[in-house]
Amino acid sequence: MKSTRLFSTCVVRGFTRYPSGHKFHNAFIVLSKGNVQLGRMSVNGKLVYWFVTRDWTPQDSMVSNDPKLIKQSTMKALLGFPEVELELIRNGDLDNLFLTAVRYRPPWNCYYYKEEDLYKELLP
Repeated sequence: MKSTRLFSTCVVRGFTRYPSGHKFHNAFIVLSKGNVQLGRMSVNGKLVYWFVTRDWTPQDSMVSNDPKLIKQSTMKALLGFPEVELELIRNGDLDNLFLTAVRYRPPWNCYYYKEEDLYKELLP
């Protein structure tokens, strides 16, 4: 199968814990401003999952291994978003913060893939 291609987009994913509970509704919300999207979803009454998609920058290669730098670059990308959303990111759990480049494989590459080749790729 042909290898995946990098998009010019990256995603930051994380969780924010609210020991006393949060006020977010049980809904999947996405806010957009320019090339930046912020999504969030309540996991339960005390935990919220969130993600931010934005353009990949050359600095992201170095930032991706340091949760504090990931949070700083994410906050910078979210300038102009509502304060309640910025607080969500600001209070995010550093142990569960990930920056990943988005990759893409055209669906027809999967469709025309031989089944025996798939097993070769999946099995050691």
